[in-house]
Amino acid sequence: MVITSFAEQFIRDARAIDYQRFFPELFLVPSAELKDWFPTLIYSGKPKFTSFHLDRFAYPDDPVTLMIAVASENPYLVTEGYCGKSDLKTVNYIVQRDWLFHPHFIAQFCDAYGWLRCLERSNGYFQDGSSYSLKHYCERTIRYVSNGALIAAALALDLKVEPPSRSEKSSFKNPKIGVKTASARAAQNYGMWVENYVSRPPLGSFNFNFELGKYHFWHFDNRIYSRPETLEKTYL
Repeated sequence: MVITSFAEQFIRDARAIDYQRFFPELFLVPSAELKDWFPTLIYSGKPKFTSFHLDRFAYPDDPVTLMIAVASENPYLVTEGYCGKSDLKTVNYIVQRDWLFHPHFIAQFCDAYGWLRCLERSNGYFQDGSSYSLKHYCERTIRYVSNGALIAAALALDLKVEPPSRSEKSSFKNPKIGVKTASARAAQNYGMWVENYVSRPPLGSFNFNFELGKYHFWHFDNRIYSRPETLEKTYL
C-alpha cells in the first residue's frame, strides 16, 4: 500500500485525537413505547427488537492502526465505498485512499464500528439492501457515516463482506454485508424511533460541524484538479 505524504500527515493528526470525546449519546427505548411503536412500522408483524444489541456499542481501542490494516488488506476500499478496477489508476482514487486516514473519516469509522457491533452477524448477507442501506440505518441512530466507513468497519469486525468486482469496467460501490436481516431491520426500526421520539441536538458534533464541508469532504482536496504526472512527482 502506498502511503503518501498527505496520508502520513492525516495519520499523525488522527493519532492525536481521543475519539472517546465524540462517543455518541445512546438512547434505550422504553418497553411501553416499544409496544405502541413497533406495530406501526413498515414491516409486517412485530420485529424482534432483541436482535439489536445496543449495549454492545463500543469504539475500537486503536482506530487509526485498525484503519491502516483494513486499508492495506483491501485496495479497492475508498471513502465512497468500493471502487472499480479502472479507478485504481485515477487521481480520485489516490485522494480517497489518503482520506481514509483523515480524523473526520476515522470518527465515522468509529461510529460505524460501534453500531455494527450491535447487529448479529450472519454467514449470509443482509437481504434488504447493501452497505449503503446499512449506513443510512446507522445515521438514524448515531450520525452521518460514509459508505466507505461502514464497509471499513464491517471488514474490521471480520463480518462477511461481498468482494469487490475486479472487472475493468466496474464501478461497484455497495457490497452486501453479513448481518442478519432481522437484526438489521430491528436496528432500522430503532433508528426510526430515535428520529421521531428523541429530542436531541443536531446529529453529532465532530462529524457534522467539520470545517471542510458536508459529506464528500475529500472533494475539497486540490489534488483532484492536478495533472496526474504532477501528482505522481509531488505526492507519491
